[in-house]
Amino acid sequence: MNPVVTIALNDLRLLVRDRGTLFLTFAWPILLALFFGVLGANLDALATAPFINVSGQDAGQALATSAFRVESMAPPDAFAVTLPQGMMWATLACTATFGLSIVAERNRGTMLRLFVSPNSRATILGGKALACGSCIVLLLCCHVGFAALTGMASPQSLPLLAVAVISIAVAFVGIMMLLSVLVQNTQGAAGISWAVLMVMAMLGGGMMPRFLMPSWLQDLAVLSPVAWGILALEGPLWRGHSLADMLPVCGALIAIGIAAFSVGAARFHYD
Repeated sequence: MNPVVTIALNDLRLLVRDRGTLFLTFAWPILLALFFGVLGANLDALATAPFINVSGQDAGQALATSAFRVESMAPPDAFAVTLPQGMMWATLACTATFGLSIVAERNRGTMLRLFVSPNSRATILGGKALACGSCIVLLLCCHVGFAALTGMASPQSLPLLAVAVISIAVAFVGIMMLLSVLVQNTQGAAGISWAVLMVMAMLGGGMMPRFLMPSWLQDLAVLSPVAWGILALEGPLWRGHSLADMLPVCGALIAIGIAAFSVGAARFHYD
């Protein structure tokens, strides 16, 4: 078996054995989406709230392009808002889990054993990236499947949704790698990882929908990968975006992932 796949499967096996982490990563975000979706199901504000499209002015500011258009669109129901939020919380939980696992392996000496094995540095990094990326894709697919079965949402385009999911996985695999090298001990890594991810969630609409934020905060939200992830998911879920609408957003996510992974890989050490 390919050593990259072997390392990835071993990491996924360890995740499955940890029931607490498994619950927080898979089940808890779905419960959050259900709870807030039911809570907001009767809010009249959702029927009239202006929703800036993927192509909004802030996206144009972020990418310095006029390829986007500005639209005002209201979500069809509360679940259209909470489902992408729940999916992004699952992604954040997976990102933190795998980032902390790398720090823990470094402290336990597991990473040193991997480095002295016949596996190359690229193989080790590839295995860690594959494990995290596979978990994120599986998580998001489970969310979409659950939403379709329960009637929460019905994707308008499965191919475009697949593009969005893969782009999100690339972005947050890179962020995972970057977070794993910021602090050397597990306690410090846990604190700084969740501090960074919580700021991303608050700024990007993971806690409060962007249309409820002040206009200046909506402009700042484009600095958060969570905002790009939510926009990428909303496109094929209910906005009816075309591939041309999706490309700039997914391109931004992939660029974030490549940049973050490159920095994290350059600073990656076994000790």
